[in-house]
Amino acid sequence: MSPHKDPDEYVAAHGIDSFRKLIETSERSSMWLTKRIFAITDISSDLGRARAISGALEFAGTIQNPLEAQAVVDTIRTQLSLTPEMLDIYYRQVLENASRKHIQESIQNVTRDSQRMAKKESSNLLAQSYADSETDACRVRSSRNGA
Repeated sequence: MSPHKDPDEYVAAHGIDSFRKLIETSERSSMWLTKRIFAITDISSDLGRARAISGALEFAGTIQNPLEAQAVVDTIRTQLSLTPEMLDIYYRQVLENASRKHIQESIQNVTRDSQRMAKKESSNLLAQSYADSETDACRVRSSRNGA
């Protein structure tokens, strides 16, 4: 879309048909991001390669569509000339770690929500207890005044 800063500018300059064609021929964001990870990482060193692989595989692990995730893994293999076996074990580890992390976050969320609900319920019970005691006190005063 360069040099246009947004779709409106692009459409104004080139028309809606040109914009539709641009969208139809555009690269998936997952593929662009994977290639971007390699573009901004120095993959000439072992540490740089490891960082690029780790970042790209972690990203692949967040993709819901399995075909798209596999395309990201295939791009990693192609970018670094690796065999499928070289990445499969590491990719499974990344997915397992992501799953563990997701489970831990879910447990934390449930615990936090339970604590909030318990606190709210406790506040409600305290307010109800106070209201009941006030009602009882009013009845006692009424009965004293009426007697």
